[in-house]
Amino acid sequence: MRRREFLCLLGSLALTGCAGGRDPIPTLEATKTLTPRKVEATPMAVAVTEEVDDGCSNILGGKEGLSSTWKKYKGSPRLIDGNDGKELNLPERADIQSHMVYEHGTLRGVISADWTTIARATDSSFGFERWVGSGHYGIIFKADGTLTVVNPDMKITNHIFDWEHIRESKEVEFSLNWDLGKVTLMASGNGHEGSTSYSGNNIPFLPLVVRLHAQDKEEFLVKKLEYCR
Repeated sequence: MRRREFLCLLGSLALTGCAGGRDPIPTLEATKTLTPRKVEATPMAVAVTEEVDDGCSNILGGKEGLSSTWKKYKGSPRLIDGNDGKELNLPERADIQSHMVYEHGTLRGVISADWTTIARATDSSFGFERWVGSGHYGIIFKADGTLTVVNPDMKITNHIFDWEHIRESKEVEFSLNWDLGKVTLMASGNGHEGSTSYSGNNIPFLPLVVRLHAQDKEEFLVKKLEYCR
């Protein structure tokens, strides 16, 4: 056997190639050079995420006026000057809905009212809602301290823990989080806080508007309202 043939025979055992000048078969050592090219992309994705803000925006309205954010359906709601900017007076029988539609996210705000006088079966509410034909869809903070999830086939109501103490405060801070498969309502006031949630397949999946509604003999001052995606 000639020397070249003998070396090729030995080389094949080490996964190297010798046939007619073809490139050697890649060894395990050579494939390691591919790994850094995959890892380098990771810091780029992280950097993009770090540049995004907290994703929250004021949807209460400002100097542009009420109509720039809301459609008025009933009553006489109006923006007024507050200590920290514009506030929304929501008198009895007021019903407004946002021009924008939202698909998941968190609605959070601060609302002032005489909460202890709110009717147990009140229809006053703040949250995500929409009517499609006769079908009603909603993820709602009701002013009696309940989370209501509604679609054309069912309606579920859960009570906020410790609401009896929370509602003794003039101002109530709330956060209504709408996620895939779960909604959570948190509220705080008077040094107390409580929450409730619902998980299931009946949570509305279509885009909804933000609706603020005050029923007869109930009035609210919305001091802060933000949507966080």
